[in-house]
This record gives sequence, structure tokens and C-alpha cells, in this order.
Amino acid sequence: MIFQFHTPQGITEVDSLTVTDNELAFINMTREEFNMFLASQPRDLPAEIDELKVFLGINSLPPPGPVDIGVEAIDRNETASGNTTIEGSNPSSISGLIISIDIWAATNMAGLMVGSFYTTNGNTLKCRDSEAIAGTITAGSKVTKAVSIAVEIGDYIGCYFDTGSVDISTNTGDFYWYLSGRHIDPNDEETYNSASPRRLSLGGYIG
Repeated sequence: MIFQFHTPQGITEVDSLTVTDNELAFINMTREEFNMFLASQPRDLPAEIDELKVFLGINSLPPPGPVDIGVEAIDRNETASGNTTIEGSNPSSISGLIISIDIWAATNMAGLMVGSFYTTNGNTLKCRDSEAIAGTITAGSKVTKAVSIAVEIGDYIGCYFDTGSVDISTNTGDFYWYLSGRHIDPNDEETYNSASPRRLSLGGYIG
């Protein structure tokens, strides 16, 4: 987190993740005093987690290009809501972490969760890993969000959201799986419905 301190020389910004002893001396604080200052601050855990991911280099966004799992997030001819939906085309060809996702919301979306899934028997799929994405996904354009979701070869990408809707195609694509309600916590396993042709405007990049 970035903090601003008033000094005789003016306002000094200090990054809590990378602050040096010289910077602490400049604001007339010891390391122990700075740690006590941090402990007294209100916590914004989603923001702290996002910042830590950036610091660790696990969520730097990839350059534009084809998604590694799922499909391109574009404006499509229909919308969907209220379901856990899993894109049935373009499963992952590599193992690792999904480090960012693209999604196209048809109406403003909140409570978004994105996860990786694998088939256990026919149309029965199990969630391997997932992540909640804080804030509102604004409708009307592709939105990219940094995540850290475990993925294995053959996994599919899916999502659930509390409110809003996502763009889908009903006139192109292969198929997707869907089931009413939230089934996207790790180890959730359900038998899904399938619909074809369908395409979900959700894709991910694997790092």
C-alpha cells in the first residue's frame, strides 16, 4: 500500500511492500514504528491481495493475444445470468495458473467468481480452483482482471456472478455447460446441463 507522510521537505510517498531503511529515516521512523503504524491502519484485504500479487509477479497481465483457455470476450447476440456457466471449447493445453481473465458483461456485474473445472463423468464437472473478483464489472466492453487460479491440462473455464448478466452466443460456437445457482467453490461437483451452439464471453491467460 502507498502511504503519504508530511515532512519538512513536503509530502513523501512510501510503499509498505518495498520501503527501505533510508526512506524510513527520511520520515523519521524506525522499522518497528512503521510496522506499528501499519498494524493500526484499516485493512482493505482485496486491495492488499491484488497489490501483493503484482509485487510477486504472479498477476502481471499478458500482452494481447489468443486466450489460453475459453474464448474471446466480445459483444455477442444474447445474455445469460443466474447460472454457473462453463465454456465447453478450448480447454487448457497446459498446466499452471490462470493469471488474468477477459470477460464481457452485458449488464453491470457484481459478485463475479471465475474458476477452473474438469469433467469427472460425462456432463459431471468438478471445480478445481476459483477466485472471487471484487467490485463491479462494467458492461459494454471487454474487462480484464488479474487472478491466480490453478489449472491443469484439459480444464475448462467458467464463472458465476450474483447480479448482472454476461454476453453469450446462441448462433455460433460449440457448447457450454450451465446449472442454476453457485457451484464454483473448489471441489464443488455437479451434473450440468449442456446447450449448443453456445459460446460464453470468458477467456483466460495462463502463466
